[in-house]
Amino acid sequence: KLEAVVTRRCFLAQCAAQQFNNISPAQFACIMATAKSQGIESDGTNGQATQGGITISWSYTAASNSLPLQCPSSPFYLTCGVINEKIHDLVDQCQTQVV
Repeated sequence: KLEAVVTRRCFLAQCAAQQFNNISPAQFACIMATAKSQGIESDGTNGQATQGGITISWSYTAASNSLPLQCPSSPFYLTCGVINEKIHDLVDQCQTQVV
């Protein structure tokens, strides 16, 4: 029983939700396509995907051009800072490439 508790605590870390605004439908499509090209199965405006122990959830609202993203679980060896930096890089890339 102790092993299960220790394993669960070591492998799950929840990061704070991030809110991205002014995300056009074309920019959201870029974000989803880029994520998919990196092996993350991401379909639809709302969802959750897991790869390599990292889970990302999203809920895009086209009417308000808002995209909240969150990593609700990740391996203990990946900090939220590293994960959030990768998310920001992806969003920034699509915001600058797709106007």
